[in-house]
Parts: sequence; structure tokens; C-alpha cells
Amino acid sequence: IVKTQSDFDGIILKGIDRRFDWTFFREHLVAGDTIALPDSAITNDVLISQTQARLLHLSVGDKFTTYFMTDPVRARRFTVRGIYATTFTEFDKMFILADIRHIQRLNHWHNGEISQIELMVDDFDRIDAIEREVFLAVAARTDSDGTLLQTRSIKKIVPRVFEWLDMIDMNAWVILALM
Repeated sequence: IVKTQSDFDGIILKGIDRRFDWTFFREHLVAGDTIALPDSAITNDVLISQTQARLLHLSVGDKFTTYFMTDPVRARRFTVRGIYATTFTEFDKMFILADIRHIQRLNHWHNGEISQIELMVDDFDRIDAIEREVFLAVAARTDSDGTLLQTRSIKKIVPRVFEWLDMIDMNAWVILALM
């Protein structure tokens, strides 16, 4: 939960490391800069969405506290390094990008331990086939602590976005058919 002097909001802290591809976020950056991730220390800089910045009344350089609902509750202070705006409202409402080492420390994980991996695809038309390939590679497997591995495509994570896109395609087809 992000808490400022006057507002609060629930978020998902998306951990990134030095290998993160900033291409998408650089294209959608509206203020500030992306996060620099040094080798030697954890950075408290984060990237937030314009939606979150407006809701929480935050600007580049502002500091805010985030509370993690663990036992006991833990707090971390972050600084807004950059603000992005995409056309994906659901994404913009939820995600703050931060140094993955914060998440690893909060969860008492070792360096390299993570909760999920994102795979980027070049051919979105193949996303269902790629999801199936990944599923077959990890199906019925567990990680070192016995947790069952799972796969989910972006279409399953945010189905409303893709339902909306399908509706737009259908509307375009109907409009073309009427012409």
C-alpha cells in the first residue's frame, strides 16, 4: 500500500534488475527518467504511472512510503525517479517498477530468487502457441521449495484488455462491411 500525506493506494511492486529492457517505458516516459540499478547498492528510485502520480499527488523527486502487508508489516521509502503513461489503464493503475532486491529482501529470498518471469514475444499472433510451449516445458514441475510452477499469458492476466481489443476489431469489421 502506497501512503502519502493525503492519499493511499494499493499497488503491485514489479521488481526489475539490470537486464530489464527499458525500450517500452522510455517510449512512454512523460517525466523524469528510468531507474539506474547500481551493482553495489539497492536503489530507492521507482517508476510510477501518470495515473498513480495524479491519484497520489506525486511528482518526480517526491518521496513516499510503501507498506507491505507481511507479518510484521514492513515499510519502505521510495523516490519517484520517473513517470510513465501507457494506453493500458489497468496496467497503469497497478504497477510501480522498483529494484528487485527490495522484493527479495522483503521476502527473505536469496539473490536470484524470483516469483515470476516475463517472456517478451516478437510475434503476438503466436502468443497462444508460445504459452503452450512454455506450459509443456514447466508443467507438473516444482521449484526448489516445492511450489508448483505455473504459466499464464498476458491474455489471461488482463483479459478485459483483450476483450476490448477484440471488440474494436469486430466494430472495425462491421463498419467496413457497411461501407
